[in-house]
Amino acid sequence: MVNLTYIKIAAVIFLVLGSWHIRGRIADGDISELNHKIAVQALQQQETVAMYTKQLQGVANQVEKQYAEAIKQNQEQLNRYRALVRERGGLYDPATNNGNSTTTGSPSNNTASTSGTRLSPELTEFLITQAGLADMVVIQFLTCQKYVQGITKEKNE
Repeated sequence: MVNLTYIKIAAVIFLVLGSWHIRGRIADGDISELNHKIAVQALQQQETVAMYTKQLQGVANQVEKQYAEAIKQNQEQLNRYRALVRERGGLYDPATNNGNSTTTGSPSNNTASTSGTRLSPELTEFLITQAGLADMVVIQFLTCQKYVQGITKEKNE
């Protein structure tokens, strides 16, 4: 005869193991559903990043072309200044009058005149170069500003 106690123990073990197995199948289903959702979200984020990267690259290319053009114009302007200075015989310090530190009139009234002490060619070149570097700083600032504005514009659209 079969012992009823063994049957009860076997039934309890079967029920416990069966419930664990069922819970595990449900948990596996939940996990695979979560994995699917995560994969879909990751794909959407990758597409968004790719879109923004493409837009930012377009802004960067446009700003880079404008920067190159501004550099070229700055160099042409410096060359014109150098030619103009050579044509006029160099730069002059209007605050001095051939060695005298007294002046008659303000320096702004001395446009296109050669009054004052003539500066050395080295000092003239230094001043023109410094003016060119100052213009470059302005160009770089404006380029950065255009880039940031372009990013902000693209982001808001």
